Amino acid sequence: MPFWMSGSGSLHLQQTTIFQERGKAEVWGLALVGDVETHTLDCATCPIRFLQPWVQSAISPEHWHDLELLIHLYLADFIHQVNVWVQQEGLRYPFVTQCSVGCELLPSGASRGAYNASLGGEDLVSFSSGKWVAQRQDKLALHVRDSLNRDKGTTDRLENLLNHTCIQDLQILLRNGKEVLERQGEAPAAGMQPPSPPFFPPSPPPRYPAASAGAGSGCFYTALASAKKHLLLR
Repeated sequence: MPFWMSGSGSLHLQQTTIFQERGKAEVWGLALVGDVETHTLDCATCPIRFLQPWVQSAISPEHWHDLELLIHLYLADFIHQVNVWVQQEGLRYPFVTQCSVGCELLPSGASRGAYNASLGGEDLVSFSSGKWVAQRQDKLALHVRDSLNRDKGTTDRLENLLNHTCIQDLQILLRNGKEVLERQGEAPAAGMQPPSPPFFPPSPPPRYPAASAGAGSGCFYTALASAKKHLLLR
């Protein structure tokens, strides 16, 4: 049964960043509802580009404006933090990072989230059950894991964003895009899924842990939580 008929679905956010040198990074982002590409971001300061009209109309223009500002703040923080880790661990430029974060609503009503980050095509860290886990045992992965786990406040906000905000946004998008998603499930419309730029390969979908009342997060929501706090304090 298609997920929009069962009341289930998924929202994935994928980010690819090419670090050419310190102070120079190219960013490309993609959001998907199910398998439908819904909106993209072509650079760290670019506006959100909508691929589906029903996505833009699902949320108020004011909400999109605030979200766009938060994303720009997040990307600035993300690029800065990665450059700090690179300097601390002596990593050489250029290199590519990929972050994939998402939430999934199951037919049972349970939800789950997942986050994975990779460096150069190899898993680096992931988040589940309230903590960050190194996906390999080298110095860089362990350093990044420890640095993230020390920030308890951001981790708590991150879980809330993924377990509540992500699911709420997913439900809104599923309701607004129901007719389009049904058509896409029967026969994808021409031009509905524009190809991804070949020099910005999309990240793989998140690998979800066992279903629960909600667990997991990612670099998007980690820095977004920090950016949201910054915005509220302005």
